[in-house]
Amino acid sequence: MLKVRIVRSHRWQHDQLMSEARPPTTFQWAGQDDVADIVIFIVPPWPDDSAPERLGISRVRDLLGGRLYLFSQFDEGVFWAPGVFVAATVESPPHVAGGFYIHPDHYGPDGPGAMIDEADPGEPNLLWSFVGRGDTASVRSTLLSLHDERSIARESSTPWGMPERERERRQADYVTTLLRSKFVACPRGHSPSTHRLFETMRAGRAPVVLSDAWRPPPLVDWDACCIRIPEIDARHVPAILREREDDAEDIGRRARDVWEQRFSPRGMVHQLVESCLLLHERPQTSRTGLALAAKAIPNRRTIRRGRAMAQAMRRSRQEARGRTTSGERPSGP
Repeated sequence: MLKVRIVRSHRWQHDQLMSEARPPTTFQWAGQDDVADIVIFIVPPWPDDSAPERLGISRVRDLLGGRLYLFSQFDEGVFWAPGVFVAATVESPPHVAGGFYIHPDHYGPDGPGAMIDEADPGEPNLLWSFVGRGDTASVRSTLLSLHDERSIARESSTPWGMPERERERRQADYVTTLLRSKFVACPRGHSPSTHRLFETMRAGRAPVVLSDAWRPPPLVDWDACCIRIPEIDARHVPAILREREDDAEDIGRRARDVWEQRFSPRGMVHQLVESCLLLHERPQTSRTGLALAAKAIPNRRTIRRGRAMAQAMRRSRQEARGRTTSGERPSGP
């Protein structure tokens, strides 16, 4: 059985992956003194200056030895080594697998995920919905322009740095609308993937993926737990979903089962490791070489976005501490 080590290159994400994970059965965790067959490096989504492990010379040796895999949630992928990327597309190289998200906004105690788990799902009374930004992809603006008496399509966003109370209000509105819907439109944004897909699965609603470039995460029968509509057909979403309305409940139930097995706090590290194991079984010719390692240096836009997120999170935590001191309920991480 192969031994796996996940590099603690970002403490928060490493802890999220490991804290509730069920015990492995298809692999084993490498001990402190073991040589791992698979080494997974978490590409830091925002700076963590106190992370105990970095991308140093030992990781370069892992790359040369064919053991190193990346886990990246950046919208723009730099595929300098094999791994799991939310930015993976149908045109990405074969050493890249589609990924998923671990984000404070979605796994924190006050984020949409917690709201979904705590809400009474009730019976949906909308055929479909989309609540989100419209300026990140043309397919989103098309959805927002549709007029359908059985749907809600509304512009909304919850950027980091927004006042916490307004942020929570908008998130609650998003979750309420999601739970009211039989189908939830999950169009691409900056990335070919989207947080919305995994939140919809968590809620047991039927996801409708509109992203021609999306490379689905492996190990999942996506045809059974979502509907895919070409982006060019976005204007026909109401008619298409009326024809599939009788399937919505079954698709939503299967989506929830997949989320629990593969993308929940108990299952997501298994999805990550087993995706890397699939890549590991492929021929060495599908791997990149050391010459590509220079691309690991983030571009300026990535650095700016990471710093902005880190600053916004620090402000959010400071506000939370202030509310706790005054007797109010603390916010998420």
